[in-house]
Amino acid sequence: MHASKLQLIEFALLLALGARVSLDRLPRESGFAWLPVILTHPSLKIVATGLSSVLLLVHHWRRELLVAYAALAVHVVSQVLPTAPLAAYSPWIPYLLDTFPGVGIIMGLAMSLLFPLPDLTVVHGEYKTIGCYTARYGGIECRVFYPSSKDTPVVKPKDRVAYLHHGQHLAKGISHFSRVPAWLFSNFQNAYLAAIENAPLAPSANPNGWPLVIYSHGLAGSLELYSAINQQLASEGNIVVVVNHCDGSASVFRSEDDRIHYYQRVSRDVLLNVNGEGFRFRNSQLRHRVQEVRRAVNAVSTLSKQKTHPVLSHANVEDLHIVGHSFGAATAMTAAHVDERFRTAVLLDAWMEPVADDVLEGLGSRIPVLHLISDQFERWTPNMDRMRQHAKGCTHPDSRLMVVRGTYHNNFSDLPLFSPTINRLARSAGPINPTRALRLIGQLSGAFLRSVYVDALREFPEVVDI
Repeated sequence: MHASKLQLIEFALLLALGARVSLDRLPRESGFAWLPVILTHPSLKIVATGLSSVLLLVHHWRRELLVAYAALAVHVVSQVLPTAPLAAYSPWIPYLLDTFPGVGIIMGLAMSLLFPLPDLTVVHGEYKTIGCYTARYGGIECRVFYPSSKDTPVVKPKDRVAYLHHGQHLAKGISHFSRVPAWLFSNFQNAYLAAIENAPLAPSANPNGWPLVIYSHGLAGSLELYSAINQQLASEGNIVVVVNHCDGSASVFRSEDDRIHYYQRVSRDVLLNVNGEGFRFRNSQLRHRVQEVRRAVNAVSTLSKQKTHPVLSHANVEDLHIVGHSFGAATAMTAAHVDERFRTAVLLDAWMEPVADDVLEGLGSRIPVLHLISDQFERWTPNMDRMRQHAKGCTHPDSRLMVVRGTYHNNFSDLPLFSPTINRLARSAGPINPTRALRLIGQLSGAFLRSVYVDALREFPEVVDI
């Protein structure tokens, strides 16, 4: 069932539970003579109970609604147990039994609104069915997306690939980075991708195979956190290899000995770039990341020549592109600077602090480069000055420097899908609808890789040249 329908069922359930609890309270509390006549009729309680029961059975059970489930359990207990003996233990017990159900259901409704069911099951490219698997290339964990079929798959959400690859460790890693409680990210476990695990690869019209895209995540990112964009790139006819970096900048990564590692916290001097300490540390990580990208490309290139891999044997390593966000964009521009195998670079809200001076000179006319940035980063003057310097040095006629109006830095990741209101209040996401933002970024990035981005721009007036 589609996430929007499940969300509607969830709202209906919480409202029905609230109505059922209210029906047991109103006759006692109301002083209005007409209320008992309308609201105490036995059939009304039967209808409310039946509706609540049906909705409870068909809704999507999830951790965010635990307080509402507890409220329902307390309400049932309060209707069965006599309160007088309980009052002998504490006068608070009858009060809690009476008030908690209503308060708990209201809290459940608030949780449902703050953490809506995420929907990553829709792609907008030519290929409506995409495949996915996770493997290790060049010693690095990678998630691979690829086109499978032009037909829309008829599958249940739980038959799709689960969003989480690292399980609860992703929330723990982001919590370790951001210093906010891990439970705020528990909504990850409710998400499923558009992709189907190990679906057959679609045949390519090009005898040389499918274009190959390498994706590099940002600071505290992972191979999961950019799934909306990477699925879209796959649906437009690309094999996409998402690298999970092992330099300490990822929220979580699993080493080759199967140990879990979380984000590496940095000192105050690194954080504030005291005496250039931040640049030296981050540039060292950046060089490590670039080597990981190149190792992954080398491993995929080897497999593409063996002609035995069900997916990568059909990757065209001569048609190689790189995309990245934030620290990943810095990684992408540096990788393209040192490795001439890349034909296109898409740099999403690039974080320029760790970039070396020689890389800032740009890529000349060798390849087209798209700088796509947020409103937030456009206003960050030191970063913007360095970005303009790089963009000025990218002289290919198709190179562009553009901003997506209404976006903040996190709008280039999946995070706002899981808690849109909280992200907006925390000013980590802009006023733009997060689903539209990710669709826009994914489609425009894919169009740029195919050199047809002018048509895509007409659909998205939020994107303007700067």
